[in-house]
Amino acid sequence: MNKKIFAYAVRLLFIFLFFYTASSKLLEARSFVLVLKQSPLIGNNAALVAWSVPTIELVTALFLVFPKTQKIGMLVSFCLMLLFTMYIGYMIIYTPHLPCTCGGVTRYLTWREHLCLNIALLILSGNAIYFQKREKAENLLKE
Repeated sequence: MNKKIFAYAVRLLFIFLFFYTASSKLLEARSFVLVLKQSPLIGNNAALVAWSVPTIELVTALFLVFPKTQKIGMLVSFCLMLLFTMYIGYMIIYTPHLPCTCGGVTRYLTWREHLCLNIALLILSGNAIYFQKREKAENLLKE
């Protein structure tokens, strides 16, 4: 697959993913806060996290839409996926009772399935960033 098409497809995937998950969290904000309060890592900061995470997801999705901010959008996407993946990994290892804070379709996944999904998304975003940087370097060499 062409690297440019791959990076474009990954950007579209993350635009959809972040708009979908953010809107799902915002539409169910009250229950999202209640579930986050059960998290040993978040607990007392549940309200702040419940509003900041979907806000960051929406801003990231917007960054991915516009050409001038797409690169930073992909970097933020990678960082978000890394944080979400680390959070899920921590919860699986250290928390006996796992409250589900997921919105939308991902609420039907087990924690381990969600971890696998996040790892796959992390790999996709990492490859898209790599391909973007490599394409830029190749274009510089052609000039």
